[in-house]
Amino acid sequence: MLSQPIRILLLEDSASDAELVQRELLNLSPSPAVTHVDNGTAFEKALHSEPDLILSDFNIPGFSGVEAITLAKAALPNTPFIFVSGTIGEEMAVDLVIRGATDYVLKDRLKKLIPAVQRAMEQSEEVRKNQLLQKQLREAEERYSSLYNLSLDGIYLHDFDGRFLDANETALQMLGYQADELRHLTIRDLAGDAEQIALMDLTIGEIMKGGRQTEIREFRLRRKDGSDIWVEAAGSIVLSAGRPVAVQGIVRDITDRKLRDMEIRKLFLSVENSRDLIMITDKNGRIEYVNHAACVLTGYSKFELIGQTPAIMKSGMHDGEFYRSMWETIRSGRVFSEVFINRKKNGELLYLLQTISPLSDDSGQISHFIGTSKDLTTQRGMEDRLHHLMWHDALTDLPNRYSLIRGMQDLLERNHCNGCSLIFLDIDRYNRINQIAGYETGDLILKNFARILAEVCRPGDIAARVGTDEFVILLPGVIDTELPDALLYAIRQELRSPILVGEQEYVITVSAGVARFPEHARHPDELVRKAQHAMIRARMNGRNLHEFYLEGSREIVPEILRIEQKLFRALDNAEFTLVYQPYLNAKTHEPGGMEALLRWKNNELGSVSPGVFIPLLEDTGMIVEVGNFILRTVCQQIAVWQRRGLTVVPVSVNLSPLQFKQLDLPNNILKMTDDTGISPRLLNLEITESAFMEDAEYSRRMLMQLREAGTSVSIDDFGTGYSSLSYLKRFPINHLKIDISFVRDIADPEIEAIVRAIIGLAENLHLKTIAEGVETEEQSFKLRSLGADYLQGYLFSKPVPADEVTRFLSGPIKTGREEA
Repeated sequence: MLSQPIRILLLEDSASDAELVQRELLNLSPSPAVTHVDNGTAFEKALHSEPDLILSDFNIPGFSGVEAITLAKAALPNTPFIFVSGTIGEEMAVDLVIRGATDYVLKDRLKKLIPAVQRAMEQSEEVRKNQLLQKQLREAEERYSSLYNLSLDGIYLHDFDGRFLDANETALQMLGYQADELRHLTIRDLAGDAEQIALMDLTIGEIMKGGRQTEIREFRLRRKDGSDIWVEAAGSIVLSAGRPVAVQGIVRDITDRKLRDMEIRKLFLSVENSRDLIMITDKNGRIEYVNHAACVLTGYSKFELIGQTPAIMKSGMHDGEFYRSMWETIRSGRVFSEVFINRKKNGELLYLLQTISPLSDDSGQISHFIGTSKDLTTQRGMEDRLHHLMWHDALTDLPNRYSLIRGMQDLLERNHCNGCSLIFLDIDRYNRINQIAGYETGDLILKNFARILAEVCRPGDIAARVGTDEFVILLPGVIDTELPDALLYAIRQELRSPILVGEQEYVITVSAGVARFPEHARHPDELVRKAQHAMIRARMNGRNLHEFYLEGSREIVPEILRIEQKLFRALDNAEFTLVYQPYLNAKTHEPGGMEALLRWKNNELGSVSPGVFIPLLEDTGMIVEVGNFILRTVCQQIAVWQRRGLTVVPVSVNLSPLQFKQLDLPNNILKMTDDTGISPRLLNLEITESAFMEDAEYSRRMLMQLREAGTSVSIDDFGTGYSSLSYLKRFPINHLKIDISFVRDIADPEIEAIVRAIIGLAENLHLKTIAEGVETEEQSFKLRSLGADYLQGYLFSKPVPADEVTRFLSGPIKTGREEA
């Protein structure tokens, strides 16, 4: 049964046959509308009415069935066509089907017509539906293709291994690749780093497992040109015949948004981590945001502040007019800046320099207020600290030079009649400590020395640091010499105890100068300068001393600078020479050795005292180079004496502490003796007691190396330092030199007792003693009676040039009195 009446075109030249066919068609339900034509012309015309079904005889006079189906299929290709004929051969039937015939029914079997019509109409309906579906599919395909290619989002397909199959133009432009280039890559090739690869693998795994679209995720992809872009993407399975065949992904470039988000985050973090208090309120003053600093400064949590008004911190220190002025200003669109006195949660007052700015919305209306505040309490503390540093030394915390001068100006104005004294102190050989032990050790020594000064000063005295290793003590109301003497004695007593830095002990001494106001100067700078001149004189006289300024003495500092300038060129200009002073066997007066002493003569300065230029060599570090010159010259001179056939006694060479710290010292000495062909046993190295004690373990190792090299070692100026005598047992030394200060005052019973103790100590340790600075027969007699081994001094010989040494290498030396 058909769903609705159909229109049938019937081509039949026989009227009777046409009637039979139409009668049979009446059995079709619902009844069809039949149009009958009997020739080709009428048939062609009737085709314009677009019938639903065509029935045709095969044999038509002047017109054939083949022509009929040809015309019909040309005009109505989808309309069913059934031949109703008397006879049709099998071959013709096949040909007609090929030409588009739907079926054929013999006229003597018209009972089969209705089923044939029903089948044809069903097939036609199916074809119509298929064509409609194909049309819809084509239209959908066109729409998808349009969306695919014109989409603002990137669309791509890749297989389950991640290899790209296709991508739209947006995706290609986004990634910077051509389509054929992309097909050679996998999605992992676009990952910015290992983290992105892991995220991609996770996403693909979820798609395969769930078979549905994944949640939108963000990825960082690497473009062909090496730049990175941020995208958000989602993927889903593509099915074919119900089976998964690929993964489809949609990506959207969010680089600009991501960068904006990152900028916003940076801005947020800057605000959140700002040390200033930042608060945002709505137009009514209700707090919507506070940063971390606000919580730290006020003591309230964010939870306690948000939703409240700033009145929660009101201290009652401002009147109503203050707040009326504030609101009037900010509501008019202007910025309000003022110091606010608020109250913390714990009740303490909080001083804030606060600036409140209005914020407007797109319509220009004020929507919010933002307040930024600086903690003036902290700022005031910083100002106090900066003020303190302006007037105090950062290392020792003593007043600095500016503070001293200002204090002296105030003091001199108040005590103009009473006067005051100023002590200028300089740590002896401080530069050497820095060079050898390092600046960190030097700083610790300065801090310890500053502590000592602070402890020995009286209340009201001012101790200040005015240079690297220069300090000043101002004594108000003191114009005599007794108190400065006593204070400097107290300082030296404190310094007798070594300063401990880590596990190392350091013994330091100071040179000092004293000047008085108004006797020596009437202005602060002048008083400091004259005390410094007195200190320099003390340093030139042997260090570890103090001197009082002498009125009328010449300016020392300019002279020292002039000497330094000449000293730097002295070695290159061959201005240094050596002289030699013998030391004699105390019993036989036979030469036991001699000491090489450095002399300097400049064309402009003349002969310069060693007490002046030796300290300068040490302070400038030139002493190492000059010390090597002395060693080399001594070795060369010994070789000359030996070539002349003289019996050479050991020659003593003074080593500076800096030279003693040179690790290659033993090798340098061996090279010099090898180069000149002399025995290292003809060298005796003199090292001061204080140099030993700066680093006892280093000294022990160095002395062992020097002994292995063949030289002998003497401790110079023994008894003036502060070493522990127990160390002497560990040190491989040969001689103790009794300092000239003990020899000069040996008539003093106490000094004699000290000398006796030194000689006794040497005997117990199997060491020889050399007494230097012997100038009188009385001193010589006393030292011989105490058991000194060797004597040295002007009583026997002044230092002489090398060409005069032969006179005391030939036999016993007579004293000046014996020669007379």
